[in-house]
Amino acid sequence: MPAAFLPVALLLVLVAGCDRSPMDSDDTPSSEIPSADVQPPPDQAALESPPSEFVIRDLFFDVFFASDRRESTDRGRAFHTFTFTDMENPERRYFQALRAINEHHLPPGEGFPPRSHAHMEILTWVIDGELRHRDFEDRQEIITPRRFQRINAGSRFLFSTFNPSETADAHYIEIWMRPNDFEADHRYDAVDLDPAERQGQFQKLAGPDGNEAPVEIFQDARLFAIDLTDGQDASFAQTMDRALWIHVATGSVQIGRYGFGPGDGLAVTGRGDVQMTALEASQVLLVDLERWE
Repeated sequence: MPAAFLPVALLLVLVAGCDRSPMDSDDTPSSEIPSADVQPPPDQAALESPPSEFVIRDLFFDVFFASDRRESTDRGRAFHTFTFTDMENPERRYFQALRAINEHHLPPGEGFPPRSHAHMEILTWVIDGELRHRDFEDRQEIITPRRFQRINAGSRFLFSTFNPSETADAHYIEIWMRPNDFEADHRYDAVDLDPAERQGQFQKLAGPDGNEAPVEIFQDARLFAIDLTDGQDASFAQTMDRALWIHVATGSVQIGRYGFGPGDGLAVTGRGDVQMTALEASQVLLVDLERWE
């Protein structure tokens, strides 16, 4: 029976597939990039608001996690799409190999002191501002919206993250995935990206070996970003053996008969091409994952 037709609790148990928390540490699709075209703006008055939490067997998607239902920590400056650290929500555990989507707003001069993580792929996407990265290998660098960071924690990776600005907030998203190789050594990558390459098309940010992605990860998953102007339309091809997680980083988009805003996330499995239309200038992250039955 396809996963999209299973009850909610069973679906999310099946996709968990990992006995480690995202915070475990030493201390304890197609090779072609789909394009987008400008279309007349949709009639926003005709759009439906998505359900307050999630649905199964909707015509357009399988699971919806609303932005305003995310767990919030750090005095409301961090928002967690899935269960994270000591927060436990059995209905929001994981999706396939995806373990966490954490959105952070760091005020000037603030950040996270050195902490250790293990057995996790950690991808950092900066929306606005800058981050200063420091780690146990004496590496120091600044991560910006033009520079994409990947950490494979291996058996242990110790690092800190701070906002170096004295005036501007840093707004960024961390995407955590379970690696498929727990024996691999830790690895750090940071690459410069051209924002023009995601204007109206899906820019590939990360993928497995041999997938022609700027950053290699140890998982059969691909991360894309796209920037859309108001009324611009885009589609992403999906096959039956893949599962998609779509996260609205900024702005708002229409998918099916629903409108989704910043921080909203939804899962799509076995639905063929996924169509979206920007309701305003928007940025969307899309994770294309191996589908686990």
